Amino acid sequence: MLKISSPFESLKEFGHITQQAIMPIIAIADGEILPLGTGFAIEADGYIMTAKHVLENFTSLKVPRRGENKFYKEFSLWAFQLTGQKHKTGPNKGEIVGGLRPIVKAWFSSELDIAICALSPAKSKKHNKFLRLPCVRLSPGVPKIGEHILGFGYYGSTGKITSEILDNKRVVNYSQNTAFTQGKIAEIFSPRRESGMLNFPCFQTDARFEPGMSGGPIFRENGNVCGVICSGGLQDDKDGYINFASLIWPAMGISIETNFKKGKPLEWITIYDLVKRKFIAVDDTFDKLKVVINPNGTKTISTAHTQS
Repeated sequence: MLKISSPFESLKEFGHITQQAIMPIIAIADGEILPLGTGFAIEADGYIMTAKHVLENFTSLKVPRRGENKFYKEFSLWAFQLTGQKHKTGPNKGEIVGGLRPIVKAWFSSELDIAICALSPAKSKKHNKFLRLPCVRLSPGVPKIGEHILGFGYYGSTGKITSEILDNKRVVNYSQNTAFTQGKIAEIFSPRRESGMLNFPCFQTDARFEPGMSGGPIFRENGNVCGVICSGGLQDDKDGYINFASLIWPAMGISIETNFKKGKPLEWITIYDLVKRKFIAVDDTFDKLKVVINPNGTKTISTAHTQS
């Protein structure tokens, strides 16, 4: 488990394992770079989790330009993976391994602020094998009030695609701030806090979240992820920050479309069933979840609303 010495602390080591598993999410729209939020890997072949509101506007055919009464003509979604490794041979020798990974699909429930995204596969030029992501372990149970938590995310990001060409490549200027943030869980809301913006299972914390950290993971004391940052930087009172995170367990009912073997047809499967098939790592709080079959045949996940 990572430890930090202050309530809000930057990541000092470039390409740390954290940056390989937890990535900034951006859009490229009509030649502009638009920082959106943060996402984190939950499955080694390229599935990441984030907040739904981070990318929801970019899942429709028409996306309004920011601050204008117009739409983007073309746009795409990306996750930016950083590593501390460099290419040792080949045409990219000396360059940092990693970079932009296209987000090719996204799935979410209208009732939650959690989304699952699929990244386009990345292949190692040296070994001609698909690169696998380091992943977090999920803790889908209900955490404890008063429990210490540690969040991570990116904020203050800026980017610009320039007209400069270097070594036959377009130069892009991009910068970001990274931060660990620690605090305690102040209150747990289930099934919801209110009927407005936080109308889903969530918890309140005094940890500091900055805009752009939305979608980032929140780790429990055991090092496993129990929440997804969903609001931050909005309120501050004499007792500290008042921010919120989505609980993980309802997202176990989200269905995604995938195939498990090359050449096999796509099939719909829930995150819960991906855990049961050992594709996604969880702790023992998963055992407290139950699958509920609804009258229309769909599946939802329930949990005892007792603290684990």
